[in-house]
Parts: sequence; structure tokens; C-alpha cells
Amino acid sequence: MRASLELLLGRPAAFPLELTLSNGEKVVLPHPDHAVVHSKTRDLVIFPDDGPFSVVVNPAQIVSLRARRANS
Repeated sequence: MRASLELLLGRPAAFPLELTLSNGEKVVLPHPDHAVVHSKTRDLVIFPDDGPFSVVVNPAQIVSLRARRANS
């Protein structure tokens, strides 16, 4: 999944995305510029549009990705 995420982050046309985690939580990734793969832990760090905090996601916890319309 980690290699797939890095490839996906290089394709801005596929965004925004909604990630569903293993606990059922949904996280929106608006654009690849809003995310980075941490160099040491390889976790996905997402900087959402709304709110001052980042979200750290272990790629092993992502169970699905789906395209989301920009206005939803």
C-alpha cells in the first residue's frame, strides 16, 4: 500500500480522495500537495483544508480509497 500511495500522490487528477480506515473513520485528502509520506515511519501525513492539525495515517490501516467530487 505504501508504494501505491506514493504513486497516487503523483497523480493530481485523481483528487480529492476519501480514505476509509480500518476503524471506519473517513479522512479526506483534497490534493496531493496536502500530504507527505514521512521519511522515517513511512506514515501518510495529511494536512486537511479545515483545521490547524495534521492527520497521521498508517497505510496498513487504509481499507479503501474512493474519488470524491470536489464540491462534496
